[in-house]
Amino acid sequence: MKIGIAVLGLLSVPLLSFGQITFNTAPPLVSNNGSSGITFQLSTNADITLQSLSNTFYGSSAGNVEVWYSPTDLTGPPTISAGNGWTQLGAVSLTPLGTDFNGATPQEIPLQLNQFLSAGTTYRYYIGISSPANVAYRSYSSGDPSEFTDGTITIG
Repeated sequence: MKIGIAVLGLLSVPLLSFGQITFNTAPPLVSNNGSSGITFQLSTNADITLQSLSNTFYGSSAGNVEVWYSPTDLTGPPTISAGNGWTQLGAVSLTPLGTDFNGATPQEIPLQLNQFLSAGTTYRYYIGISSPANVAYRSYSSGDPSEFTDGTITIG
């Protein structure tokens, strides 16, 4: 299981249509591996608008980051494509802040997602980046938590 490091940042929740509350959920794990992409599940117990995502990236130069989501179950390695029920939320060039997964620093993906998420629904996400850049993550091992929550949003 791959667990993204700091995969979620800057979530906004409309509050009585008069303002917003910002939630920031980041798993407290140190990356120990890397690849071209990660998948994760996100659920919420309140209606929210997903404004942006953050993740850790590393590499010698910029890569093209893609963010996709799917409302279907995430079991096993997915095939990320529109034909398989995934929707691309955006793509953008990004220069990683680190050159090795051990020194990867969380950074916001510069995309304005503005995706509405309904309470009680689980969504699946894929964050990928093209070579020579990579996504840093932590390989699951016994004793690692498999979910992270701030009480409203859960990443698993």
